[in-house]
Amino acid sequence: MFNFFKRLQEGCFQSQKGCGWTDLEPFVTAILKNLILIGMFVAACMVSYAGFTLFRGFGDASARSKARKILINVVIGLIILFGAYFIVDTVLTKLTVTQPIRQIGI
Repeated sequence: MFNFFKRLQEGCFQSQKGCGWTDLEPFVTAILKNLILIGMFVAACMVSYAGFTLFRGFGDASARSKARKILINVVIGLIILFGAYFIVDTVLTKLTVTQPIRQIGI
């Protein structure tokens, strides 16, 4: 999962000419892919926490409102997360970064 440091070491630090833009692009897309995966994991944990809060509250109005607030914030966070991904994807497409370099595929 976190093998993008290995790619950076092999591509940049062991070569005589150093790093270039072609070495930076796979590194950045690997970081973005892992950040998306981490964000989705955190969202799943927060949904579980909201369900636990709702279950623990036994129908209490304050527990329901707290769980509802958590779920709304999770949805907003996922919208921001995927919106940022699509903005980066659009920018990379407009800059004509080729698909083999990007390799993000979520």
